[in-house]
Amino acid sequence: MLYVDRPDEGPAAIWGVDAATGVREPYSTVVGVLQHDDRFAIVPILWSAQSVTLHDRETGESWGLFGVGSLPFVSPDGMRIAYDGRVAQEPLYANTRYAPIVVSDLGGGNPRSLVTIYGGGIVGWFPDGSRLLILGSETFGEERTSLWTVNVTTGATAKVGDAAQLRDASISPDGAWVAFLALFEKDPTLNTTWATNVHSGEKRRLDFVGGYEWVKSEPATLVYVPMRDALDEGFAVYRLDVAAGERTRLIDPAQTPLFIANGDWALAPDGKRFAFVSHEDYAIWLLDMAP
Repeated sequence: MLYVDRPDEGPAAIWGVDAATGVREPYSTVVGVLQHDDRFAIVPILWSAQSVTLHDRETGESWGLFGVGSLPFVSPDGMRIAYDGRVAQEPLYANTRYAPIVVSDLGGGNPRSLVTIYGGGIVGWFPDGSRLLILGSETFGEERTSLWTVNVTTGATAKVGDAAQLRDASISPDGAWVAFLALFEKDPTLNTTWATNVHSGEKRRLDFVGGYEWVKSEPATLVYVPMRDALDEGFAVYRLDVAAGERTRLIDPAQTPLFIANGDWALAPDGKRFAFVSHEDYAIWLLDMAP
């Protein structure tokens, strides 16, 4: 398990702790967003200057990438990088900023603008590296937010879903499903988490509002923590096979009171362990959810 800390005796770093033994050691002295199986650490230089540094933890090389409006995303093959090429704009209202979606070589060479959107950015790459998932609007000042797939070769787009406000979009490990949270719809019954199959277009209501993570070792299964009804209640944890529609409660708050600070939790890649920051002592705790 990884976490960021600055112990009294040293500088800030990303630390790793062995889930079996509890032994911890520095994992990365470069504190940044880790991508591509943690090979690359992406560190903002200065967002107002629209620049980031990429650190290759395998080779030790570092280089700058400029003209970047937000966090860039390394492709699954580690050869390309995608980013929004927005420039400093006024006004900076979220629904009016425009962002060209750009794909380039990993070092920033040969940039190609695929499409321009308003008020959004990139969600991530699909696992096969053929498409990006992006969030935003096609036209200036549009009230609804949409999700789109973009073919990185042709620039062709396909709409996945939309909402008055759309949050927490994420791609399933097999690339077949996209989950997202719809908020502030005129019909309040639509304010929930949804999943769309990008191949068939089928849209499924997942019936929860809360945090979730995909189980990385499975095609389309997620674990989620729904919002609770009262502050003195513990959180429940559920497992949901999106394709099959099968839902299982993993943690019952009546039996295992779970109090999570600020939604700060993480799932092991195989979905069998659950780490969280307790709001009672602000320590990191680990739960074994294996059957």
